[in-house]
Amino acid sequence: MEKKITTIPVLALGKSATRVAQNLNAQLGEQLDLYTMTEPLDDVPQILFPHEQPYRFLIYNRAEVATDVVKKFGTATKIGGRVLGLEIAACHEVVRSSWQMGTDVLIRSDSEDVCQKVAAPLLRMALPQKDFLGIDIADVFSLFHGTDCARVSMAASTGERASVTAIAEAMRHLGWPPSSLRGILLRITGSEDHITMTETEKLMDVITDKIAEDGNMMWGASIDPALGDTVQVTVIATRGWRQESKDACDWLSQLVEVTFHDNDE
Repeated sequence: MEKKITTIPVLALGKSATRVAQNLNAQLGEQLDLYTMTEPLDDVPQILFPHEQPYRFLIYNRAEVATDVVKKFGTATKIGGRVLGLEIAACHEVVRSSWQMGTDVLIRSDSEDVCQKVAAPLLRMALPQKDFLGIDIADVFSLFHGTDCARVSMAASTGERASVTAIAEAMRHLGWPPSSLRGILLRITGSEDHITMTETEKLMDVITDKIAEDGNMMWGASIDPALGDTVQVTVIATRGWRQESKDACDWLSQLVEVTFHDNDE
């Protein structure tokens, strides 16, 4: 009989990531199997996660943890499972890719607050008690399979067409042209009366038509009556294929140049 998964392993590196992880654990009802390391971060301890916990999360602040240290922890944490990395980094920091960090997917955010808001629904997907309709954590990994860094965008709106407006704003704030996107994960949260599914589905079709020809998109809704007439949208999107050949560094440099060019426009 397969053992039921009741907790999710989260490894937080540094003081900033530890704060985020502790807040997330409280938010999710103490359902995280939490490992925290503040200092020193030079030696990687032996961390053995049970095989019935196939998904692991690595959270760190780039300002506190060096690249080589993150990669060592990412590789160690990955044994027997798959790792989703959450990197807190300033907007001007050069984009890094998941294969550099020893993770399957690297999601980039620019603050502790944003990281926490993005991590919460992802962690809920990995737990058996989900309030996130239509998507689970396996979908996240399949959506971003073979791609590199992801970018996060959030927006909120009120009014008669709040869900449509919030989705449009979140997509615009990504800073990447839709035609360059190969993976999109979109989450809508609001009260049952304010998530208009018919209009939302039509807008999803429009977005799907605009992304890269070989792109993929998934979306789900979460009901939260406490939001009243406000609808919140979180978008995680990626572009570019992962290249593990000798030209990976050149390709990454080109990606960074294009990214900053798009943001300046």
